[in-house]
Amino acid sequence: MESIDTQFIEQKMHQTPSSEQYPAKFGRYKALMRGKEIGAWEYNTETGCLECDEIYLTMLGRDLNDYNFSGIANLKDVWTDFVHPDDLQNASKQFAACIKKPNETYENYYRMKHSNGSWIWIESRVRLLQNERGNPGPLIIGTHTDITKHKKAEEAIQRESILLRTLIDNLPHTIYVKDIKGRKVIANRADVAYIGYSSEDEVLGKTDLDLFKNGIGRRGYEDDMRIMKSGEAIIEQEEYFLDESGKKRWLLTTKIPVKDERGRIIRLLGIGQDISVRKQSEEVLKKLNEDLYLQSEELSKQAEDLKTLNRQLEKQKEQELEKAIAQGKFEIASEFLHDIGNAMVGLGSHLNRINRVVDQNNIDNIRSLILFLKTNQPAIAGVIGANKAGALVSITEGIE
Repeated sequence: MESIDTQFIEQKMHQTPSSEQYPAKFGRYKALMRGKEIGAWEYNTETGCLECDEIYLTMLGRDLNDYNFSGIANLKDVWTDFVHPDDLQNASKQFAACIKKPNETYENYYRMKHSNGSWIWIESRVRLLQNERGNPGPLIIGTHTDITKHKKAEEAIQRESILLRTLIDNLPHTIYVKDIKGRKVIANRADVAYIGYSSEDEVLGKTDLDLFKNGIGRRGYEDDMRIMKSGEAIIEQEEYFLDESGKKRWLLTTKIPVKDERGRIIRLLGIGQDISVRKQSEEVLKKLNEDLYLQSEELSKQAEDLKTLNRQLEKQKEQELEKAIAQGKFEIASEFLHDIGNAMVGLGSHLNRINRVVDQNNIDNIRSLILFLKTNQPAIAGVIGANKAGALVSITEGIE
């Protein structure tokens, strides 16, 4: 706001032909400035005198009556000595520029010392007055506004911004912000490095289509535009890209739409966590599992083969055992028959002796017995065995 105290303006403007147009307006300006707590001042470049109103000094905790405004040079007392040493050079430079370009209004910001020793921030607006012929005159007018609260708020925001920027630049995750057209407006160090650039300026204003010259760029850009249109975020999506060396890198990406106070999407916030090591571990583990599965299958096959072989060995063992048992039985039977045969031979000799001493009638009876044995040999074999029955018949045949 470019407003000044009417006390000074009326004094100067009444000296010009058009001064009668201003008094009514000055009264309104004065009331407005007091309501806004805006201080006014007027500087004469010829005399070096700075005249100021009460508000100018009140905002510095000072009294108007303590200073000399009789027209003598007093710039040092009411301005220079109050300006912070770090701000004085630039403030003086802006002040001088106003004299060189009278048609422009200059804004400047600097600190001035309060009577309690603190520093307050001042917004100074300056303009060179022109005379009735439109030429620059000796008077410079301006206003002072106390913006300390705003400046402190800005400084707090700036500190928070610095802290936030320091944080995101030192995180290992990629962090970036894009505008509604998908162009990057913020990119932290990790993001810049992952893309393959050395500074943030190289990637700002560019979309994924510009930064990735393949299908990866198209995929990322389409995701951005879909989020901008639908408002639906992407949460922890696994995606890969190729770094500057052509190596595949994996990111766990989250993209969130940012809305203004009216609910309109104005930005996109993206965060990417490098999961390349995890993906590599998963691939190694997958390969290991596949190898273990194949080995397990092979071991299962070998185990089944061993079971089959074991069954075959058991069967062979049983067969050999049965054979051995059968062979043992045969040997026992042969020995038994051999003994029976010997007994039968003895019996035959004995019967022959009997045959010689029995009479004819007894011989007939014996022959009947022999016939009976021959006729009933099968039945006898069922009782004492075929071999024994046959041997018995053979022995009795010798009696005839």
